[in-house]
Amino acid sequence: MRRMRRIAKRMWRWTARIIPGGGPPSARPPERTIAAVVGPVDVDGAREHLKRFLEDGEPLSFEIDSIEPSESPVRRDYNSITTWITVGYRIPGDADLDALRFLAQLALDELEFSPLRRSVFNARAQLHPRASGGELRFQLVAPPEEADDWAERIVEVVEEVAHEEMHEVQFRTRLQRYRGERLQTLAAPEERARELARELLLTGTTDGLQLEIEEMTVERLRRAVAQLKAPVVVLLGPFQEETV
Repeated sequence: MRRMRRIAKRMWRWTARIIPGGGPPSARPPERTIAAVVGPVDVDGAREHLKRFLEDGEPLSFEIDSIEPSESPVRRDYNSITTWITVGYRIPGDADLDALRFLAQLALDELEFSPLRRSVFNARAQLHPRASGGELRFQLVAPPEEADDWAERIVEVVEEVAHEEMHEVQFRTRLQRYRGERLQTLAAPEERARELARELLLTGTTDGLQLEIEEMTVERLRRAVAQLKAPVVVLLGPFQEETV
C-alpha cells in the first residue's frame, strides 16, 4: 500500500509538469500530451478552452458517448458466501439531514437482525451529504437466495416508515432514542469539530450544531422522504440461479 502511494505521488508530480505552464515545453511534446474532459460540460466550449493552451495546428480529438446509468438493480458477481445489497437514494443539497437521519434509524429498526430476521447478517444506514446533493445509503448482507427479496424489502420499509400511522407516544419515544444516539455520536470533541467543518464546507456557514430534533414531526419526516430520488439497487456477490 505504501509503495502504491509513492507511485501515485510520482505520477501526480509528473502530470503536474505536463500541464501547460507547469514545466518546460520539452517535458510536454504535443505527440505525448493528452487532455481529457469528463463530466456534464459543453463539448464545443471545452474544446475552445483547451485550444488556448495548444500551439498552432488542429489537435486530434476523440469524442466518447456519455455513459448511460445502469438499470437498477445492478448485479456484480463476487466470490463470497453472502450477497451484499446496497440501496442508495439521491438527496438534494437542501435536504433536511436530521429528518433523514431519523428516517434511517426507523428503517434500520425494521431491517437489522432479530429473532424474526435471522437471515440478516449485517445491516446499516449511512447519510453522505454533499454541497450539490448527497446520498442516503442502506446496506444489508443476506444469503444469496434472499438477496432480491431483501432489496425489495429495503425500498418497502422506507416507504412504510414515511407513510405508516404512528401513535404520538410511540413517535416521541423513538424520537427520544434518536436524540440520545445523535448526542452520543457528537459527544467527542473531534466529532463535533468534524460536523462543524462539514457544515461549513457544505453551506458556507454554521449555526453551532443547533440540532432541530425537538421540532421533528411526522409531516417533516414525510417531506424529507418526498425529496428522495428513485433508489439505485446494487447487489454484489453470488446469485441463485432461477429454476423453471
